[in-house]
Amino acid sequence: MDDAVIGAAVKVALSKSINILEDQINLAWDFKDELSKLRSSLAVTRAFVQDAERKQLDEPVKVWLEQLRDAAYQADDVLDELAYQHLQRKVDTRKTTRISNFFSPSKNPLAITLKMAKKVKNVGQSIKDVNRQATELGLQQRVQVSAPVASGVGGGTHSLVDSSSVVGREADIQRVVDLLIGSTSHQSLYITGREVQKARTASKKNETFNEEKAWGARLWEKKKLHKLVFEWKAEREGYDEDEEVLERLEPHSNLKSLSICFYNGECYPSWLLWKIGGHPSACFQPLNLVELKLVHCSYVMNLPSLGQYPNLKSLEMDSLKSVRCIGNEFYMNGCNENKPIAFFPALETFILKDMLHLKEWLEPEPMIPVFPSLKVLEIEYCKHLNSVPRMSRFSSLEKLKINVCPELGWIGDEPFSSSLKILEIGSCENLISIPSLDGLSSLLELELEECIGLTSLPSGLSTCTSLQRLVIDHCSNLESIPEGVGQLNSLRYLAIDRCSNLESIPEDVGQLHSLEELAISYCPNLKRLPEESLACLTSLKTLRLGGFSEELEEFPGLGSIHHLHSSLKVLRLYGWNKLCYLPHKLQHLTALEHLDIASFNGLRALPEWFGNLSSLQILYLVDCKTLVHLPSKEALQRLSKLHTFRIYSCPRLKGKQLELSKISKIPYYFID
Repeated sequence: MDDAVIGAAVKVALSKSINILEDQINLAWDFKDELSKLRSSLAVTRAFVQDAERKQLDEPVKVWLEQLRDAAYQADDVLDELAYQHLQRKVDTRKTTRISNFFSPSKNPLAITLKMAKKVKNVGQSIKDVNRQATELGLQQRVQVSAPVASGVGGGTHSLVDSSSVVGREADIQRVVDLLIGSTSHQSLYITGREVQKARTASKKNETFNEEKAWGARLWEKKKLHKLVFEWKAEREGYDEDEEVLERLEPHSNLKSLSICFYNGECYPSWLLWKIGGHPSACFQPLNLVELKLVHCSYVMNLPSLGQYPNLKSLEMDSLKSVRCIGNEFYMNGCNENKPIAFFPALETFILKDMLHLKEWLEPEPMIPVFPSLKVLEIEYCKHLNSVPRMSRFSSLEKLKINVCPELGWIGDEPFSSSLKILEIGSCENLISIPSLDGLSSLLELELEECIGLTSLPSGLSTCTSLQRLVIDHCSNLESIPEGVGQLNSLRYLAIDRCSNLESIPEDVGQLHSLEELAISYCPNLKRLPEESLACLTSLKTLRLGGFSEELEEFPGLGSIHHLHSSLKVLRLYGWNKLCYLPHKLQHLTALEHLDIASFNGLRALPEWFGNLSSLQILYLVDCKTLVHLPSKEALQRLSKLHTFRIYSCPRLKGKQLELSKISKIPYYFID
């Protein structure tokens, strides 16, 4: 392990984290103090690193650097997530309503803030522990003045790009470059990051990393280099000799992981185009390659032939915008007399994402098996894709995810692999049918979202006896849920949302004795729920109901809810204009801890029996336009465990100071 490289890599991570913190502290987070403390701790840590580099021959200091590396990358990960969550708060890509976002655990801003605050606090404690150990080792805080910290914050460091795009000190980055392309004495070079061995190369701001320098790197001699990431600057002008440079960066055959990102060449290097019995490259043979990522290679029209890579386990192809067809060349390079026993014999994970112009994914000839070991297949944001191989070709598949493929109308009628555990299909508007689920006893999760072409669920659903999670969301032409759902004895989570043509729920839903969470919401044609079914759901902990037919004057399906008095912990009810009162049997839910009431637009007052909800801790009132009165002060005082009360978009209540004074002693109350 080269400790100089560890120090350089750690300082890059610390500098990036500090830059992100400087941005995030100025944003609308409710834990700015924790962010400021973390920034101060990181600055102290960076100062300790300067002294540690002078004492790297000391074994305890080496151990400290290793511990610091892990803590620095943990901070880097958390702060990347923090920046991402900030962007998510600004732009919601899923066109959901404000109310559904508020109640969604993954999108509720309060829940996200609490989660991120906890993560920041934990990583801050880790950095403090590292600093304390540095003091115990006698390390001194030294400030480096020779090179400034780069001001930009980007999505990670870039290879083969201007150093201005790399977060960190130019001197640190140049040391990495020198170690990589310098003398052959560094054949065992390890540049450590996130517990993998990576090599990244960068060039000075005004210096081109050209073909000659690429040849000088002599990567084919570096036998212990196991992971390579070739990454260019995302936004740049000109060609920059991408093809010539990458051709000269041929790695050693011991390479296990390869990523090529933001490559502007029109063809891949010859050393990647390998085939059995052929030797297009003098050195590289991908016998040990287990992971390959091709990301944002925007000008390459043809895919490399990868089907005969013997040990390739993970393949990701993301944003290859010029690829229009996945055809025979993907499986086999030219006319090979020695036809393989199987294509992609070891591949376990295949991710196909954001292929802008991809229209077809063809099968190889039927006599040769393909993907015999594939367990995970994810196809996302391929907006023009209209064909995929038959599901029967994926004989070992355990997870299938197809998302945002609006032109995909058919995925075959042959059955899925019997080993399938997770099936997720979303935003496939033209998909009109799904193969039978008959006999899929291993299936654990089924999610169908925004498949507006579906008029019925796939047959055989009742035979999926291991199914634990079933989600049906925004399937607007779905007319019914088939009888037999009650046979899903292992089901723990059932959600049926935004199915505008759905009119009823089967009676046997009450047989789901393992069900812990049930959601049926925003189905505007739904007029009835099985009245006695809730009483039988003895394991139910969370219930989300409402948004039904506007013709209804009372809330359906809650006639037996009082039988859940000892199990139900969370209840969310969504009303409509004609609802003038809350179902009175709610008062018997003495174990209820969290209650949300939304869109009861005929409701003027909360009843006095609210005081009977003795375990209530959190209460939300949302979008109740006509609500004027809260329960009496005495009733609210009986809610001794209530610590959070939020009133959101209830305009007639907001100005009632007398009413609001009733909640003034609740520890956390919010009025928006």
